[in-house]
Amino acid sequence: MIIFRHFTLSIYYQYDPDRVSTCPLTVHALLHIADGIEAMGPVWTYWAFPMERFCGLISRHINSHRFPFANIDSYVTAIAQLDQIKLRYNAYDQLSLVPEDAENSREFFFEGYDHSTLLYPRIKKPNICAGLHKQIIAALATRYDKHISAVRPHFFSECVEFWGRIRRQGASDTMRAAQMTKSVAEDGRDASFVRYELLVDKYARFKNRKPLLELKTFYGQIQYFIVVQIPANDDLSLATSDTVILASIVRCKTVSHRTNPLGMESYQTMGGTDVVDIGTIQCLVGRIFDRGYWTIIDRSPETIMTPSAVVD
Repeated sequence: MIIFRHFTLSIYYQYDPDRVSTCPLTVHALLHIADGIEAMGPVWTYWAFPMERFCGLISRHINSHRFPFANIDSYVTAIAQLDQIKLRYNAYDQLSLVPEDAENSREFFFEGYDHSTLLYPRIKKPNICAGLHKQIIAALATRYDKHISAVRPHFFSECVEFWGRIRRQGASDTMRAAQMTKSVAEDGRDASFVRYELLVDKYARFKNRKPLLELKTFYGQIQYFIVVQIPANDDLSLATSDTVILASIVRCKTVSHRTNPLGMESYQTMGGTDVVDIGTIQCLVGRIFDRGYWTIIDRSPETIMTPSAVVD
């Protein structure tokens, strides 16, 4: 413990009064880690997050500005009594304060998309702008490998819904649509940026050349999750009605000259909008703002590069 304190002081303070400004509260806390471990055991047994979460729970049950502490006492006492009764009589389910299947009642699954769960908020029969309307039809034409003229008669705005969130099965992350959910705090995590992959025609600029499709990776911000119901019809070879889940994504205009040695892409501005099937979305990504650029942090294993794999 003495060695730890000496080590910390020798790095930050260096026993020089002129260097006191290098010792903020966080450094002061380091000096007490060893004492805390000696007195209370491993740090994980008393770390701050569970306590902060509990304080947040309590604060939501303060209903009196005049007697806030009486509210806190009553709430803590009631919760403690209820927990003891549950333990004593093994009555967790019977005394649960959460409505039965309340969580599941707000989750929706669609055939063909077993890997994804749609979550509220939801807008039925939304107002779809002309640009997005055309992009949805184009996406459906690609899906069914038909001309746009064959899709248009079977696409009805009344059969469209906008959704705010999607959770992938087996993943802890929930993707959010930027236009459907509340804005993120400055220091909060924005769960609307994703990595997605599309097959792109390498010779798209050459009208008479045979298409050559290649898989490309893109990054962008989800605006809407779009559920489209297509009725059965002969034009699209549908014997029964079909449900298609699309995502409207504003693409990040990544710049290659800012790519760092670890393979992290950067961008300054946003590009056009892609309307794609949600199956093309690979994962959520994070972002860090640095010197005028947003650097994309992709934590998926297939995108992590080691220094030996980097080619200048």
